[in-house]
Amino acid sequence: MRGVLRIPSFRTLVTSAATVAISLGVFTSVGHAQDSEANRLFSEGKDLFLKGEDAKALEKFEEVLRLKPDHATAYALREDAGYQFFIELLMQRDQGDTGSKLRSFARHMLAAAEKEYDPAEVDQGEIDRLVAELEKSFTERWAAIEELSYRVGQQAAPALVKALGDDRNDDLRTGAVQACIHMGTQIVPALLEAIESENDLLRQNCCAILGSIGDDRANAELKRVADDPDEKAEVKAFAVRALKRILGDAPQKKASEYFLQKAVLYYRDHPAIIRERDRRWIVWKWKNSDDGGALTMERVPRWLYHLRMSEEACYDAVEVDFTYDKIWPVMALANISQYLEVKAHVARNADDDGLKELLAKNIGGQVLGYPAGQKVLFGALEMTLGAEEPELAEAVIDALALVCDGNDLVGDPSKVNGKSLISALNYHDRRSAKAVRYAAAAALVAISDR
Repeated sequence: MRGVLRIPSFRTLVTSAATVAISLGVFTSVGHAQDSEANRLFSEGKDLFLKGEDAKALEKFEEVLRLKPDHATAYALREDAGYQFFIELLMQRDQGDTGSKLRSFARHMLAAAEKEYDPAEVDQGEIDRLVAELEKSFTERWAAIEELSYRVGQQAAPALVKALGDDRNDDLRTGAVQACIHMGTQIVPALLEAIESENDLLRQNCCAILGSIGDDRANAELKRVADDPDEKAEVKAFAVRALKRILGDAPQKKASEYFLQKAVLYYRDHPAIIRERDRRWIVWKWKNSDDGGALTMERVPRWLYHLRMSEEACYDAVEVDFTYDKIWPVMALANISQYLEVKAHVARNADDDGLKELLAKNIGGQVLGYPAGQKVLFGALEMTLGAEEPELAEAVIDALALVCDGNDLVGDPSKVNGKSLISALNYHDRRSAKAVRYAAAAALVAISDR
């Protein structure tokens, strides 16, 4: 059954609607796409997939790819089908050739739909002017909302969040709510941070907007608020309703489990969670202060963004449940990966002072795992070996060589802590097998000598 990220299954929910839509011929382009053949093939493939006929659906999707759809066509198809349909394709659990090709098709189409959107910078004065328009006439307000959504993007988040918490201006606050809902997924990361505010009105509005947008990246933060015994009843009620809108009647996980899911998907740079239509890569943080607090932004390179977001999700999980063991290996990998990525970019751009500064900030990632304990590092190594990440596996093995002793290699082979290190001796990745095996052998020698 489909629907890993949203339950009940998207397939179940939209099959009848999709069938009616196809029969009425309403699958039309919404952007600049004029390729009716691509629309027809995609619609047929989608209908087959929703019926469970994956192999036949793949044939249609491969015909779409042979037409070499451009950005406009890919964007139109994504808007017609809905982002959740592509999530269904990406979250396929079929490990065979058909499942792999369906996931590749989804990644290709999502990348094609996004690649041309790179908004220009907008100065703060212009943002403030547009936000002020939100309390004016209907026409002026919606003209501003369109500009905020498609020209300004998430740059407007601090000003919009401030308006969401303004209890003295109902018209402005209402306009800000409408703008955020219209902006959709691009505003979600900022709203999730704003939930950390001490302004209850702002937090209620953030919960309500997240429920209206329906983005399941919000599950973890909303669940944390809903389950917090010390949370104010009025804020908790908004979080509970938002979760209900997103998840329906599905059984809910613990907040720590939702944070783990986010952390792993971000760490993998998975399209199921990298949804920003606005291609500015911003890590948002809420900073409380005597005057109420505000959103702060840190711009990071695209190649670092997913790792920073993974790290943040790990910290959130630990804040909810410090004893949640599953999160620690992911945190170690997110930090070590950041160090390796920055180090590699510095090597290719030796004169870039900004990268050197970034490397200095991430130097802790090189040694994060050392005090974290053998159990964490063994878990991290198991993840890297399973995902075929040789450079990262080597870094984890180096850390293990420093912190382990011979007792980690003694006992039942199926239960011994060091089984992932031993399995690294048989690492099979063609490109880097020798390097990983050598690192594992050297680590085992160093550990055995202790």
